[in-house]
Amino acid sequence: MKGARATQLLHHMIDRLEQGGWPLNLVEEIYVFGSYARGALEPGDVDLVHPTHHRPAVAPALPQRPH
Repeated sequence: MKGARATQLLHHMIDRLEQGGWPLNLVEEIYVFGSYARGALEPGDVDLVHPTHHRPAVAPALPQRPH
């Protein structure tokens, strides 16, 4: 993918996060890493991570991953 397209997708994601609403309002931080973060002109993807800080009142409502 072209770097410009990756940037466009990141902007779209940030716009959606800023609109808020559950569960998007649970995301407080996003970190970009990998080739896009290093400035690659054609990154294969955009690597993202966000730390989770489950609040006790919210954690039971979050979907659970199958084990």
